Amino acid sequence: MRSTRGAKIRFYESLYKQYSNLDFTKIHDRPIAIAGLEQRLVSAFKTEGGYGVFNGEFFGRSLLWMRDTQQSNGLTLIEFPRDQKFRVPTWSWTAYKGPITYVDIPFGHVGWTYETAEGKIQSPWTARGSDSTSGSLHTGELNGRIDLTAQAREISNLGLAEAQGKVIYDEGTSPPNVRTLCVIVGSEKPKIEGHGIQDLEHYVLLVTPSNNLSDGVYRRVGVGMLLESWVDMSKPGLRVHIS
Repeated sequence: MRSTRGAKIRFYESLYKQYSNLDFTKIHDRPIAIAGLEQRLVSAFKTEGGYGVFNGEFFGRSLLWMRDTQQSNGLTLIEFPRDQKFRVPTWSWTAYKGPITYVDIPFGHVGWTYETAEGKIQSPWTARGSDSTSGSLHTGELNGRIDLTAQAREISNLGLAEAQGKVIYDEGTSPPNVRTLCVIVGSEKPKIEGHGIQDLEHYVLLVTPSNNLSDGVYRRVGVGMLLESWVDMSKPGLRVHIS
């Protein structure tokens, strides 16, 4: 597939947005139904990927999918059959029923934090290496490690972010009685020299503890566009596993 990186991104975004609007007789078939197309894209893009997300230079933007607020008041987490042999992670839009779109991030105006040592997000493909596409985790693979490992930070003004429409929850509302943290995927670059860092936005995943607070396992609950001043950068990030 000979096209620019931007064209490839818009291409898969368009495909996946259309796909997320399709109805299935059995909604739990959603992840597997896209697996064939997904692997063709993985091959064409010369990368790795699965569950609606691509690795490498496409990783940040493909992680930042969001509920299509013009079409849905809330996605529904799919109840997969108990005898299903593979799991579908909450960081994947294929785990949900309902239409999705993507956070609108202008090309060339974001620095990808997940590529830095401090803010690195380890994907399921990282430990596997890139020398063997046949060994790459893909949708429906059995016994694969499907969690993201990342640094999560406290949000100092979540209420204000919600009031200003800077937070989009996957299921429509904030999960009750749990602490919501953010994982910075990318950060806005200053448009003007000397522009205050407090005014710059971070593009984030919103995560909450899955069950046991002590095991470090979290689930994705949404995305946000948070100002620097809304994120507590004074404390070290908490290492979490998003599954």
